[in-house]
Amino acid sequence: MPTANDSLESTALALVRLGDLDAAWKAVERGIESTVPDRTQASFWHFRFLRAEVLRMRGRHSAALDYLDSLGIPMDNDLASRAELAMHRGYNAAILGRYTSANELLKEAHDLALRAGLFELQGEIRVRQAMVAYLKKDFETSRNSYQSVVETWDKKHGWSLFTIAHGGVGKSLMAQRRFRDALPWLEQALESANSVNARFRASSILGEMAICHAGLGDLERALDIHLANEKFLSEVGALHAYQVCLADIGNVYLQRREYLKAISYYQRALTLAQQIKAPASVEKWHFNIRLAYERLRDSLDNNGTLLKARSGPI
Repeated sequence: MPTANDSLESTALALVRLGDLDAAWKAVERGIESTVPDRTQASFWHFRFLRAEVLRMRGRHSAALDYLDSLGIPMDNDLASRAELAMHRGYNAAILGRYTSANELLKEAHDLALRAGLFELQGEIRVRQAMVAYLKKDFETSRNSYQSVVETWDKKHGWSLFTIAHGGVGKSLMAQRRFRDALPWLEQALESANSVNARFRASSILGEMAICHAGLGDLERALDIHLANEKFLSEVGALHAYQVCLADIGNVYLQRREYLKAISYYQRALTLAQQIKAPASVEKWHFNIRLAYERLRDSLDNNGTLLKARSGPI
């Protein structure tokens, strides 16, 4: 018979997946307070994994990993908790740029989930492995990995996995500059996220769709989407997604040849990326700042006057 803790755990999980971070944090903290601090109990681990997820979604990757490392080790026979611990540790390590450790932990997580027959958890691990490939700029491997999840795990395994996998295929195609191919995948993911009012997930997908629109030359549409996302992400305190959004706005201004505005947004993104210790982002925003300054210098005439900005792709 379901207990009050089971209900609270389901609520907390749903709130995390929806991206309602304030409500999720409150539910998770209530769950932690209501559970016996006994590592042999599955409920001990479930709420703490969700706590780490909220920290991650807020961009506090180091804090999430430190917290997970502080929890100790589940019992040998608790394969599910051992798999989830390795998955969450591995994913946070990946975002911090520790790819070797991340790959080892995610492989361990997948092997444990396979041994335990936890099919849905295997899918969740696979999409994280796909994202590691994306972070390493291996976009073909990333796309193929997301595609395998689409083909193996369908909608009956939950809207969240369906949305992440379809969005991941679109994201990988976007990174390969296959913008027209990416949009149908992203539209399917957006429809799935909107069907459950998952605004946080939808904002990420919209940001990727905006990049595709910009790549296809529709800069005004792209900028409108990014600016709306900036406001939303700032309000919910999702710092990792927020710094990416700031850089995406900078990219649009770069394409519009409004170089000073682009540099301003890149600087804001860089400061935030350094604050949350996101090395992949730090590297990219440094590169973008240098590129914008180079474009700015190239746009000056012999008198040092900035040439008139033009709209459209460069």
